Amino acid sequence: MVAALVELRDELARQSRYWTILAGVDGRDPLPQTCMAAKAHAFAQAAVRADEALGRVVRSVS
Repeated sequence: MVAALVELRDELARQSRYWTILAGVDGRDPLPQTCMAAKAHAFAQAAVRADEALGRVVRSVS
């Protein structure tokens, strides 16, 4: 379970970085850039939640 949470957290963080990079590319229309930034933010929030859950699991087995 811990390994799965670590993998999930890492993938969410990777997705956040990916969408952050895409949102920062110049020459795009503002609406798609805003959508990409929103995706990046959502993935970052999910990564934080996964990290919090991972911390709770680790503390409960310690």
